[in-house]
Amino acid sequence: MHPDLQPSGYKLLSYIARTGGANAHQLAELFEMDKSMVSRQIRMLEDFGLLESRPDERDGRLRALTATAAAQETLAQLRSENAERMRAVLAELTPEEVQAASKAFRLLAEV
Repeated sequence: MHPDLQPSGYKLLSYIARTGGANAHQLAELFEMDKSMVSRQIRMLEDFGLLESRPDERDGRLRALTATAAAQETLAQLRSENAERMRAVLAELTPEEVQAASKAFRLLAEV
């Protein structure tokens, strides 16, 4: 995406792109992040050309955030590459190993 993009910025951008938009208040609550950290990440994402901000139509005090077309395209490419790597790893496993891994991940997700 960008060499200076922090993991928290990537997480915020991914969510915004997946949901079609958000505002900083929603992001801070959802990800349990300090508002100042969210604001810094938003500024960086805007500076990198990955995020657009405009006044929220419902509440002018807020800014509506959307991923740029470039960000959407890059995220789609990264998802595709990640899926290909996952397929390559899974192709090396036996059906029994896949089943065991699936069970382990399911149990971990419940923790």
